[in-house]
Amino acid sequence: MRNFASAWLALVRFEHAIMLAVAVGVGQILALGNLPQNLALLAAAVLVPIFNEFASFAHNDLLDIESDRKNRKLDRPLVSGKISREAAWATVAIGYIASNLIAYSINQTAFAISVIFTVLSVAYNMKLKDMALVGNAYIAASMAVPFYFGAASVLASEPAPETIIWLCELAFAAGLGREIAKTIQDEKGDRNARGSASIAVVLGKKTSAIISAACYFMVLPLSYFIFQAGIRQTVFAVGLVVAADVAFAYLAFGILSKYDNPKFLKFAQKASLGALACGLAGIVLGVI
Repeated sequence: MRNFASAWLALVRFEHAIMLAVAVGVGQILALGNLPQNLALLAAAVLVPIFNEFASFAHNDLLDIESDRKNRKLDRPLVSGKISREAAWATVAIGYIASNLIAYSINQTAFAISVIFTVLSVAYNMKLKDMALVGNAYIAASMAVPFYFGAASVLASEPAPETIIWLCELAFAAGLGREIAKTIQDEKGDRNARGSASIAVVLGKKTSAIISAACYFMVLPLSYFIFQAGIRQTVFAVGLVVAADVAFAYLAFGILSKYDNPKFLKFAQKASLGALACGLAGIVLGVI
């Protein structure tokens, strides 16, 4: 049972779900200007992107079994046989249904966002991921929208504050840079297994590395604009955001020089999430 649980958590990329939960919470904090008091609403809002993420990653892996084998991703639960296809399909169905039902119980804006991203996630898994930049842009948007979703869950139809808009743009830039770097790592398997038209296949690894690095560099000015939109510039807030900016700059330079190094690209994927979490911590400290 323990082995199944760990394999299932790997299937749904539970670490991504945690990041989405944090993003929703941050969105509520920025919208309210303080810590959320309605814990039931917070819990419901957090579960929407989490269930959607569970379903989306399980669906993606079901469609990518052959590609993952050719990319030598033998640790993937479906490739290794630790998770059955039946269990993965059950995760897909339950995840998408639960996500939309919970969103419906929150408000109309939350439900609309949930439905749109359910449709887009299915489209991504089936087709968009093989289209240069389009699929990458969807994943980047899925990293940015939870902040807006968190705000919408407490504001309903009211406009989101400027800080949320800048934060969504920052998350989109970071997510796009991360996803383009991932296409560089997967270029061989994507080309041979699916005939994918990913950006690394279409433009080549070097050009893709330049675009990925440019996205990471964009994080730096965007973090400045968030503070200008009203985040308090305390020592801890600024310190954490600057640390995140330094990390993104390091990853950008690294991708430019090590785009043919699979180990660095794999490290960069995880490190970018850590850098984003560090920056979010600083932003939250500047609000509460």
